[in-house]
Amino acid sequence: MALLKSFLTAIIVGLGSVAHAEQTPLTAQDIEALLTDNTAIGAWSGTPYRQFFAADGTTYYKAEGAREERGRWQTNSETNQYESYWDRSGWSRFPVTSDGESYYWIELDGTAQAFTVEPGNTLRE
Repeated sequence: MALLKSFLTAIIVGLGSVAHAEQTPLTAQDIEALLTDNTAIGAWSGTPYRQFFAADGTTYYKAEGAREERGRWQTNSETNQYESYWDRSGWSRFPVTSDGESYYWIELDGTAQAFTVEPGNTLRE
């Protein structure tokens, strides 16, 4: 019985020490280094996408089942946010965070949209 109690205590203590990785905000400089000439891959509200970020500020977005779109991107060093421009919606701004494994676009309502990054332009893969 003592062995079972020790085992259960170890499990409970172990579960209690499992830390959920906290998201750390990226600076504008971090965001530029992460995205420039690379491709973000994720699912925005459940729809898979790829987005390439050219060094000249052009971005190309391809959602699954949709046509490729061309926009503009930049970062804002005063707010440490990613900013993108699309003809249909104008400028949008998003903080970008990381938990050490994935990155997240943070929407105005606080929803975190996870993405990973691949080097280069892998938009059409």
